[in-house]
Amino acid sequence: DVNALLPSNVNSQAVGINDAGNIVGFFMPTATTSIGFTDFGGTIGTVDPFSSTFTQALGINDLGEIVGVYTDAGGDQFGYVDIGGAFTSVDPFGSTNVTVNGLNDLGQIVGFYTDANSNTVGFVGTATPEPYTSSLAGAALLAVGLLGIRRRRSS
Repeated sequence: DVNALLPSNVNSQAVGINDAGNIVGFFMPTATTSIGFTDFGGTIGTVDPFSSTFTQALGINDLGEIVGVYTDAGGDQFGYVDIGGAFTSVDPFGSTNVTVNGLNDLGQIVGFYTDANSNTVGFVGTATPEPYTSSLAGAALLAVGLLGIRRRRSS
């Protein structure tokens, strides 16, 4: 029972698990605070990309790479990829409402963001183990996602 291992909270959710049984999720110590967590064999850790004010860990692959969402001090929401403790922010085309909610063992990530016209746009991209700038990452992720959508439509 993951909840029994977490600090006292008003809401906790386990939302991702890999083949080794490692779990990720988030808990809310208050109604307005969310902290991402990992449960590796009963040892609880927290996930805090970029000293965020709100974090959720949403997916984990068999390599232990984690994806999720965080909110910065300005109130903007971004996706993130955590590869061995190195965080990369995901913000396709500078969007400020991004969620990354899944990844596989090939490093492919999936998620969605809200564009300037308030449309929700899904994307597929590839996580990269070395740090790179978020604007380049976002452009690359969206380009890969658009190619995937284009291929599906022409089939």
